[in-house]
Amino acid sequence: MRGVRAESPIAESRRRLIRDALAISAYALPVGLVFGLTALQAHYSLADVLANSTIALAGGAQFAAAGLVKDGASWLAIAGVVFTAASGLAWLLLLRHVTAQAMGFLSYIEPVSASLLAWLLLGQRL
Repeated sequence: MRGVRAESPIAESRRRLIRDALAISAYALPVGLVFGLTALQAHYSLADVLANSTIALAGGAQFAAAGLVKDGASWLAIAGVVFTAASGLAWLLLLRHVTAQAMGFLSYIEPVSASLLAWLLLGQRL
């Protein structure tokens, strides 16, 4: 073929980078705007918004925590929502890296470890 020039790998990589960045921005911008409005209603300071965005890595947990703050919930309840969302996200991410047998085993020991931690940390009866 005459006149058709192969594109360099760097140019192709840059084009993919721009396309992916635009796709992420198309999702993140509206969610960020809505979270900003939620944070305003909860009377968050800039430090609160940054801490919430850094600690609560899941978007749903950020909204739930902001709603709890707005309603005057205790910090223990807010931490519970945030850490539950974070552990669920970690669980889903780890599904890619372990075998089905390992996930089955972990599923069986999860309630046992939760019960032991509740007994040790919160003084709940077994």
